[in-house]
Amino acid sequence: MSPTPPYDQLPVERSMLRDFLSLPPAARREIREKIRALSLSRGLTYQKEAGVTEAMNLVPLPAVMPASEARHIARLCREMIAVVKGIWTLYPSSPALKRVLPLAPREEEWISECRHHGRSVRQPIIYRMDADMPLAAPGAAGKARFFESNSVAVGGMLYGPVAESIVSDVTLRALYGRRGLPSLGRHFDTRLFVLGELVGHARALGRRGLTIAVLEDTRWETGITEMPSLVKFFRRIGLRAYLADPGELAVRRGEVCCRGRVIDVAYRNFEIRDLFDRGDADGGLLGLKELFKKNQVVSSLAGDLDHKSLLEVFTSEEFGPLFSRGRRERLARHIPWTRLIYGRHTADPEGRRVDLPRFARARRERLVLKPNRLCGGEGVALGPETTQRDWERILDRAMREPGEWVVQEWVDNTVKLLPSRWGGGAYRALPQYTTYGFIAAPHGVGVVGRACVDRVVNIASGGALLPVFAC
Repeated sequence: MSPTPPYDQLPVERSMLRDFLSLPPAARREIREKIRALSLSRGLTYQKEAGVTEAMNLVPLPAVMPASEARHIARLCREMIAVVKGIWTLYPSSPALKRVLPLAPREEEWISECRHHGRSVRQPIIYRMDADMPLAAPGAAGKARFFESNSVAVGGMLYGPVAESIVSDVTLRALYGRRGLPSLGRHFDTRLFVLGELVGHARALGRRGLTIAVLEDTRWETGITEMPSLVKFFRRIGLRAYLADPGELAVRRGEVCCRGRVIDVAYRNFEIRDLFDRGDADGGLLGLKELFKKNQVVSSLAGDLDHKSLLEVFTSEEFGPLFSRGRRERLARHIPWTRLIYGRHTADPEGRRVDLPRFARARRERLVLKPNRLCGGEGVALGPETTQRDWERILDRAMREPGEWVVQEWVDNTVKLLPSRWGGGAYRALPQYTTYGFIAAPHGVGVVGRACVDRVVNIASGGALLPVFAC
């Protein structure tokens, strides 16, 4: 079960790759075309400029994760989520938390007006925890390093299981017949987890009906297309579900309605701050605000603390009292040192007191700079791949924008040898960097794998979805 250096490959992965590359080029091209067709029909798509919908890049073979490691990862994710929910409870009265998790004044205003107080208030959040993890290494989960969390506009909850289904139906069937590989299984379907969270929350609130609104800002013309497909999935299993812009919500007789239907629970695909450049950000969003006040939104307002600087809470002694020493030490092994950038002194990764800006300038080759609240790899500067001059220029910008950037300990990406599209429509094996997003459910974990020839692994900038199976 150990990898073959330098690639992170289990024996079953090497076997599948060998079998795949032994197919005639025409057979590999046929697989590629079938994958593209199924991607378009099953919603594995991305919206480009000018309204063009394209099939996402999809690695035609799966990575493989031992089931025991998946269970370990699920436990770690649930522990981290428990800590974060506790942070939300303490946030209003903690200057230290507000300092490392800064919100804009209008966000503070919204949250102050809509938040529910008390430790017993249910705060449903859909989390995806992103990590580097050598799947083929012995004790792989023990080597996972979580570099980011996502709790609003969580991508991949539909793409993950759909990618698994396509590769199972096309590639594995072409290689091994209708049964595929009996030794491989699928991970938990995250669409069902999202549905379970919505249904459970509606019932906990005493809602008798089950009408779901999936809310997305319809002004967005590019990006992922999961929300329409998620609505179709809900409808296929017999639920009343609507895709709606938050501006379509209205309050009637104390209930929030969408197109004349009373909404019982809503899933949102935006942060609160995303709405502030709308002309209707106040009066036109009264329905959305009422949903928040009634605690009918998943993820709740607690989801808006998904800053990258959230990881500072796990890696700074200042926040040690927030959770037990055992939990802190257990989780700290899995989280790279992270600090929000502004002029201050803090502990470095070795625990020494340092001037943060000076330390960041001197240790470029072991650090990464990231915008605190952007996604998709935007603005990320990898110290080993950035010149000192450019590094200092970005760091100077970060110092002019306090609270907008983080500096993080460098984490070496795991590399797999994977089939990648090549000229003529066939494939060839290329080394690719990998990352994994984990969505932990009570009885399993969903996995969204991604692979790219560049270290900043992102689908929007040329990467591909990597289905992950269990063994």
